[in-house]
Parts: sequence; C-alpha cells; structure tokens
Amino acid sequence: MNEHLFKLKEGGKVVGYLKIDRGLVCWKTTTLSAALNETWHTVHNSARIDFDTAHPFVTKDKNGKDVFAGDMVSFVLAEGFGVTGRYIGIVYYCEKRLAFCVNALPAWDVRIKYNCSDIELIEDKKDE
Repeated sequence: MNEHLFKLKEGGKVVGYLKIDRGLVCWKTTTLSAALNETWHTVHNSARIDFDTAHPFVTKDKNGKDVFAGDMVSFVLAEGFGVTGRYIGIVYYCEKRLAFCVNALPAWDVRIKYNCSDIELIEDKKDE
C-alpha cells in the first residue's frame, strides 16, 4: 500500500520520498550514496531534505512503477469515449471531479481509476 507516499521535488528535480508508516514519518533521499538512497530513515535522523513540492502517490502503472501527481503517463481510454489509441498526459488532482485525473485531450480530463487502462509511467529525463 502506497497511499501515504509522496515524491519530493526541488526545482523540478526529484530529491527524495516521504511516507507515513504506522504513524512514523519516514524519508529517503535521491541525492546521497546509493546505499542511503535506498534506506528509509525516520525524522529523528539529523539529515534533512529540502524540497519545494510534494506529489502524492496515485497508482501503480502496468509495470508496477509508482505513479505520482505531476508524472507524465501514456494510457488507453476506457471504452465508451468514442476514440481509440494511446494518449499521453499529466496526472493531477481535479477538484471538479474530486479525483486524480489525466488530461487526455485539450478538452478532456479523465479519471484514472475509472476511465484509463494500460497506464504506463513515462520517465521524466529531468529526474535522472
């Protein structure tokens, strides 16, 4: 379960992750050594992560990768939309629909949970 997981970014670049695990706030970074980048730390550790935005976990893609708000994904619209093919869009929270959506076409915002299938995360080259 990843519903309490956040991707932390500073200046558009991923700098770490934050999660709440059994009431503890834990974090891991992407800017330290490989071993430290893979380890979850508690807030009691002396190191800290500077970030300007936190992006919540939304779903897993077809390959099992975590998808967060702000990520670019490719997807297939569910049946009933009258269009076929694969689309690319950005995941975001839509206040009008009270759900995480992806902008399928300029005029459409579709709910990920009910209207998208075959979602695949497109790696953001800025995050490497």
